[in-house]
Amino acid sequence: MANTITASTGTATNCYTYANVAWNKWDETYNCLTLDTPNCWTVNSIIEPLNKFNQFGATLSDCFTACKNVNFLKQVDLRLGSFAGAFDALGAVGVAFWRQNSLYQSFIGLTNFASCAELGKNISTLCKHLFDFKAPDEVQYNNLQGNLTAPAY
Repeated sequence: MANTITASTGTATNCYTYANVAWNKWDETYNCLTLDTPNCWTVNSIIEPLNKFNQFGATLSDCFTACKNVNFLKQVDLRLGSFAGAFDALGAVGVAFWRQNSLYQSFIGLTNFASCAELGKNISTLCKHLFDFKAPDEVQYNNLQGNLTAPAY
């Protein structure tokens, strides 16, 4: 079975909930760090800005888990972490511009969009086609002609 990325959409998902919590924590942290909240920098609570930043980091980690960002980043690593994967991604972009398919349309849509929702759809289409790379789980080294454990000299 190959690795795939699954994404949740809508406002009734864990991803949406955790993203809102993370945004609120970031807002608290930013306000504290930019001196907009005077009680963050009192002598008695000099550690409060660091505590806010730490809470934001923990909340962001929860958000990444709920939104499956870690799985997405693993797919990006599969796609761009090797010469073959990067070459394949470059080939996909070349074919997209040649055939003017949905990947091409999403590239064009990054500069020409009517709404935030349309821009989001274009970005997600771009990511789906470029980074939703399926690598086989089967072991292929048994199909090689030579012995992998023997010295190369």
